[in-house]
Amino acid sequence: MSGAPAGPAGTGKTETTKDLGRALGMMVYVFNCSEQMDYKSIGNIYKGLVQTGAWGCFDEFNRIAVEVLSVVAVQVKMIHDAIRNRKKRPCAMVAPDIELICEIMLVAEGFVDARSLARKFITLYTLCKELLSKQVSELLLCFLSFHIPLKQLLKYRC
Repeated sequence: MSGAPAGPAGTGKTETTKDLGRALGMMVYVFNCSEQMDYKSIGNIYKGLVQTGAWGCFDEFNRIAVEVLSVVAVQVKMIHDAIRNRKKRPCAMVAPDIELICEIMLVAEGFVDARSLARKFITLYTLCKELLSKQVSELLLCFLSFHIPLKQLLKYRC
């Protein structure tokens, strides 16, 4: 999906696009275009937007050089064709090393014995996943990870 709001300067085209995106639950990134933008930089912006599923709002699009606009038009057409045909590139997925991620988060919080604590958190996480219903375990882990600071949580020893 794409659009090209048109009208005089200062009439709220960018704000309307941002508000529409917000109302639809979409992240909207606003890019201020300039003469220095080339097809590679715009292509990189498109890659990021496509990968995240966010909307892009190109403010002052008319400032881009005409030579670049012809390449940009081809890029937009390729994206539209891929969306229309539902083509996606294959992507290899691997399970994240949650113990390492947990250890890094603990180190970032200033814990000295982060490796040992990370193992304990992963054990708690695994037990919650195995023994509790999916809703209860996700609720508990969400509560533990977002609502209780780590230093306060570790005051309570098992």
